[in-house]
Amino acid sequence: VPVVDGTFITQRPTLSFMQRKVNGAPLLAVTNTFEGTVFVNQSATAVTAAQYSSELFPDFTAAQANTVENLYSGLGPDIFQTSAMQGETIFICPTYYMLSAFPGRSFKGEFAIPPGFHGSDLVYYFPGTSTPPFNNTAFIDAFAQSFTSFIINQNPNIKVDPSTITPPWSPFAIGDTEMLFNQTALNGLPVVHPITTSSALLTRCQFWESVGNLTAQ
Repeated sequence: VPVVDGTFITQRPTLSFMQRKVNGAPLLAVTNTFEGTVFVNQSATAVTAAQYSSELFPDFTAAQANTVENLYSGLGPDIFQTSAMQGETIFICPTYYMLSAFPGRSFKGEFAIPPGFHGSDLVYYFPGTSTPPFNNTAFIDAFAQSFTSFIINQNPNIKVDPSTITPPWSPFAIGDTEMLFNQTALNGLPVVHPITTSSALLTRCQFWESVGNLTAQ
């Protein structure tokens, strides 16, 4: 998380995104499904989301911690809630803040190949460096070449290789659209298609944006 020193970094990144003070023209951003899991002790099953948020952000009030509890209570066991909160506060929600800073010019993807942890996607960005868990050529080409096309043309729809299976990719501003990169559970076929961002996730991100002064975001 950037530290505001008043000289090199003069304000919180969240504020810059809200003010659309950004460099560059378009944005392509991808998050993984379970970004926070590897950063949370998975044996600490008795810690609630409220407790975890208070420990992670010591300036939180009891009311803010209770809000976290309410926002995450429907996601499953406590350990899943705390893992989700960790991933959303540090990686996932800030990505949506960045997307909003490039209205109509930003594209969002979700990498969901199991286990979908932070860093699980790295081997797919650079094909040939090692064997990926889902070693499917059509999937690898679709995922990696989306970035290649974006780098060259600033738009993943202007494909370097027109034969990839990635369908038309709408900007995020059009219906909160993302491109899902996944595989089928039974027969291991690639799944690449548009999805709509969860409204519950966006609601949680709105909360984290509202307390950015307490989370250093």
